[in-house]
Amino acid sequence: MRVWPEPRGCAGAAGSLLAVQPPSAWLSLELDPGTASFFGLPERVQIPAPEDGALPVADGRLSMTGLGEALTRAAAEHPEVLARSEIRRFLDRWPRYADLDRYLRVGNGRFARQVAEQLLKDDPEDPPARVTLACLAAGEDRWQEAAQGFLGALERAPNYAPARLHLALASAAAGDRAAA
Repeated sequence: MRVWPEPRGCAGAAGSLLAVQPPSAWLSLELDPGTASFFGLPERVQIPAPEDGALPVADGRLSMTGLGEALTRAAAEHPEVLARSEIRRFLDRWPRYADLDRYLRVGNGRFARQVAEQLLKDDPEDPPARVTLACLAAGEDRWQEAAQGFLGALERAPNYAPARLHLALASAAAGDRAAA
């Protein structure tokens, strides 16, 4: 992820002095292409700069909650942000994506499965939901099912490296060395 201040038209004739404008109140985030496709987002999104100056980043990584809250704030302040269908879809889904992550981290497979199944009712091809169910299948040694889940997620988000790695591991565990 790279962060840049979002440029706001600063113009001047050749040879004249340019007025220095205050920094923009918006940031442009460049997301990893695999992660962007995994969550159905464009590779570059604009968010309002946090008032306290603290970016929603930990260890150089953007948090799901931080991005979701920033895009929610952007949509509230500037409804035109919602003109992008990818942003509307993400805003509708990100709290459930955060739930998936949290439930998997604490080992609550039952709740993670419930959330994933709800997401799949809305969109049968949802990559985060498919990866969640595939991880749960792998945790129960159902390797073929896990490999199919990772493969399904990669159809929609082909550059998402973690799903590629998990697919290789699940395929190897299922005995399919060629797919691994």
